Amino acid sequence: MDLEPVSSNDLIAPIMHRYTYSDYRDQLVDVGRSLQSYCRVEALQIIAIAKGDRISMELADELQYPDNRYLVALTDDIALDCSAYAVCQRPECMFSMANNAEGLIDHTGRSNMTDDNNNAAAWSGIYQNVECVLLYALVDIEPYTDIMWNYHYGPLSPVATPKIGDGLRYLHAVIADLDHRYLHEDAQDSASDYGFS
Repeated sequence: MDLEPVSSNDLIAPIMHRYTYSDYRDQLVDVGRSLQSYCRVEALQIIAIAKGDRISMELADELQYPDNRYLVALTDDIALDCSAYAVCQRPECMFSMANNAEGLIDHTGRSNMTDDNNNAAAWSGIYQNVECVLLYALVDIEPYTDIMWNYHYGPLSPVATPKIGDGLRYLHAVIADLDHRYLHEDAQDSASDYGFS
């Protein structure tokens, strides 16, 4: 059965004051918003696609805080600057609202979070004939659960780095097969085989 992407109307980005991280001055910084869904998200379901302006990696490297907070690598040479779509009352780039669990302090659960707390991953490539970066679920995610992913992924690599054993191996196989089919077959037909349509 094909998995439809999560509707943007089903995504929310509440300001929770639940998570902090230690900055370069060893001061605790609130992450602000988190990404959640009103509905259950199924494993491998697309959650959000990054919305941003294409800029060169050279320009991205020159940006200073706070202008560099919402950058995502599209390729080795191009980045998406999502800040104009992320810092608004109702964020237009819901992709940018998801945090990386690794290194966060969860003040509600009173715990230090690790990569194992990430439940989503990023993938960059061609989706519906458009070069983009998308966020998808690694596991089933219950409603109102924070959606998190490891920011350390390689542009055009098969999958981000969270490690979930057999599920990750299956996901690698799915994405590798998609990449192969995009190169040798009609992209729309290939993607629909795995629910990416």
